[in-house]
Amino acid sequence: MSTIFRAVTVVCAGFASIAAADAGAGKPGYNSAQTELTGQLVEARRFQQEGKPEKAIELATRVAATAPSPSDLRAEAFSLLGALAHSANDWKNAAAHHDEAARIRRALAGGETTESREADAAAGLALANLGDVAAGRARLDPAWRGLDRTLDRADPRRLTAGLYLAMLQLVARSDGLGEPLLRRLNDDMAALEPTHPLRLEVNDQLATALQAQGRLTDALEMQKRGLALRERAGASADSIGNSEIMISITALSLDKLEDAERFGLRAAASFERAGASLSQGAGMSQAAQAARRLGKLDEAVAHARAAVALAERATPAVPLATAIFRNTLADALLASGNYQEGLAIMRAAHDGIAAVRAEGHPQRTYPQMGLGYATAISGDAAGGMALYRPAFESVFRSVRLLEVAQSRATGAAGNLESFGQGLDVARRAGDREFGFRIAQVMVESDAGRAALATLARLSASDPATAEAIDKRRELLRRRLELDGERVTKALADPAAAQALDTQIAAVDAELAAVTATLDAAMPGFDSLLRPMPEALAEVQARLGEGEVLLVPMTTHQGLFTFAVTRSRAVFGHDPVSRHRVKALVRRVLDGVLPEGRVRAGEDASRDLVDAPLAASFDRAATRELARAMLTPDIAALVGEARLVSVAADPVLSAIPFSLLPTGDAADAPWLIEQVALRAVPSIAALGRSPDAASGVTGFAGIGDPSPRAIAADASSVAKGLAALPPLPGARAELAALAAAIGPRRAIVLTGDDATEARLRTPAVAKAGVVAFATHGLVAGDFDTLAEPALLLAPDAAVAGQAGDGLLTASEAATLDIAAEWVVLSACNSAAGDSLSAAGYAGLARGFLLAGARNVLAAHWPVRDDVSSRLTVATIAASRNGAAAPQALAQAIRALIAEQRRGGGGDDPALWAPFMVVSR
Repeated sequence: MSTIFRAVTVVCAGFASIAAADAGAGKPGYNSAQTELTGQLVEARRFQQEGKPEKAIELATRVAATAPSPSDLRAEAFSLLGALAHSANDWKNAAAHHDEAARIRRALAGGETTESREADAAAGLALANLGDVAAGRARLDPAWRGLDRTLDRADPRRLTAGLYLAMLQLVARSDGLGEPLLRRLNDDMAALEPTHPLRLEVNDQLATALQAQGRLTDALEMQKRGLALRERAGASADSIGNSEIMISITALSLDKLEDAERFGLRAAASFERAGASLSQGAGMSQAAQAARRLGKLDEAVAHARAAVALAERATPAVPLATAIFRNTLADALLASGNYQEGLAIMRAAHDGIAAVRAEGHPQRTYPQMGLGYATAISGDAAGGMALYRPAFESVFRSVRLLEVAQSRATGAAGNLESFGQGLDVARRAGDREFGFRIAQVMVESDAGRAALATLARLSASDPATAEAIDKRRELLRRRLELDGERVTKALADPAAAQALDTQIAAVDAELAAVTATLDAAMPGFDSLLRPMPEALAEVQARLGEGEVLLVPMTTHQGLFTFAVTRSRAVFGHDPVSRHRVKALVRRVLDGVLPEGRVRAGEDASRDLVDAPLAASFDRAATRELARAMLTPDIAALVGEARLVSVAADPVLSAIPFSLLPTGDAADAPWLIEQVALRAVPSIAALGRSPDAASGVTGFAGIGDPSPRAIAADASSVAKGLAALPPLPGARAELAALAAAIGPRRAIVLTGDDATEARLRTPAVAKAGVVAFATHGLVAGDFDTLAEPALLLAPDAAVAGQAGDGLLTASEAATLDIAAEWVVLSACNSAAGDSLSAAGYAGLARGFLLAGARNVLAAHWPVRDDVSSRLTVATIAASRNGAAAPQALAQAIRALIAEQRRGGGGDDPALWAPFMVVSR
């Protein structure tokens, strides 16, 4: 079995201090034989520190066999043997030796001691690495609690045991505790020297925790910090190289290509100094991939050739590494137009990997996809498809998640590359059906499953089944609350945490039973939660008259776009690189929110046409994006449409499509002026919206929560939330909405009343419009904030996450809301966790799952007067019979016309951020 945890060097040098045994040699009761044994133990420790484990084991074994039992000497000998086995990844002996050391310590003291708990912690780690995570947890939990209670916060023995437990929790995905515990340990190490090895271990494990959550931007920062710690400590060239190559890998996954190339080259240089030629080749291979995506094709080929040469000279030979580096070289050659050599090397790479990896292994499947792509672009599209299709189906079956293109489990960068190649193969082979299948994989997201789960709940014809779906939702909400409580109490009140474990187990048992009921009553329920791609004809049949489904995707092979109507399907392509598209999207966003623009909460008395801002908007960037997506055939379809439903990939959904121009002329109309637009979170749920709920009426507004009181020892999250600026226009905006929609049927929750508990009341559940006017937060805004959230008022009367004053996307999904409209008038409320996160895959996702039919959200903060006006106008048009997308389009067009009449231009910063998200 592979090792789960790395050895922590500072502790594996010996859990208990052998010097203590040395000091005991002069105490009464020690005879000359014991003094000699003590000397042998000290000598064994010296051999261990000098890197001579065989001699250390020989002496420690002799002491363990001959020292009196029980005795400190015997316990110390077993501790040292356990540490030596630990360092060698000999987990079976490590567990046995540490277990014996703990037993002796307890026998000597008549109970638990610091030393016995240290040994238990080490034994628990060894058991986990042997595959028995539950047994490891059973040893580590009480050991950590005892050391946490009895030792100083900065005591390395306490910190090491905590680190072991956090590592186990991360691997076991145990209640989300790993990251909070690591952050606590990180804070506790302030008293240690900056170069103390434990600082580096905790930092590295935090980076691992963040990567496991898909928070790659945060992980990258931790990795860079780890590199700085290594450099400050004077670490070896090999250690520094390992840190640099991990930074390069993460940066490549984030499309931070300049960083990926730079740190790949730095890693290669470090490994060259260390004499590690194969690792040097890995650094060059990383740099080659980044250079290729940057369009630096000559450099990419040169870096890749150097990597292959290093692998071919390695002794002993490593065929797998050689094949992987050849794959990188083939990619660079194909990108540079050298198809003949590229195809030959890709074939050699594929054959080399096939020789050492079994059929179905990912390291064999992905090269087959690459070979299919190389074959297709070299002129044999049919042959390329024959190779690519079965490999793709194998990958898809193994994951069976529609977000597999961005999957945390299998690696975003690898799948994005491979699926982009598949789109190009399908285009060259003229296979629109297969291309559309891949497209659905690339643009579907958790937002899609949220819409489909809502559909399942609302459309279940059997009342008992509908009740079971509702019960499952309630159980998931309760599970979420209990998890949150345990995260808090596990560190401060272990007894309470154990009681919560019992409650969690009971909820899990109920969830299993409800899920079994649903599986029997609704065989398609699981497929709704994890839908399969649908046939092109099935999607076309659900489109409305005059509706175009637009599906654009950025890849390293260019920008691909599907435009689908009831009777036609166009598969377009533009060679613009993903890196270029991301730069264009960033330019557009910088143009609507540069420093100095009017933001939410500023003077609402200003006239809408006052102070034109259009000069800062980057129209050239939007024209380039529009040309890439709206190829001539696609533009013709869109030009004939009444409604465009957009299912964009995460990069492109960061901007509203309403601000795309319809031509190259400076005065070309905006797309929103020609056609209504909406974002759809799921292609599979498209056209399957249930009927409107009955008895839904009135207005519920929530916003302007009370300022937060902050304790001196508050967490960084609490301090950050308290520092958020007030939103002086929030109450006025909610009051205006209430007055416009119907003051006699309105409830407005502000100040201390703006709590999550007040949201879970019948008045809100039955409101026709539910509006939020508060701060919207995105994942990564604060440490441990892993998903989008709305800022509410904290509720001291409610324990756990339900009272923390943050309504996360997953908590929003557990609300009972039947509203026709949910309005998110909050900063960043449409955004995901970065430029690479789907714009609508934030809070809108949660409210769709809760039962809302339409979500009106904004991509960036806007003036309160503009937000209120557009919202009121949109809802009014909707109540007058306009469909949701048309209602928003009418409101935006009126604002654009007013801007132009007043001479203020038609700056998109004011009207473009608003979008409708619906099923």
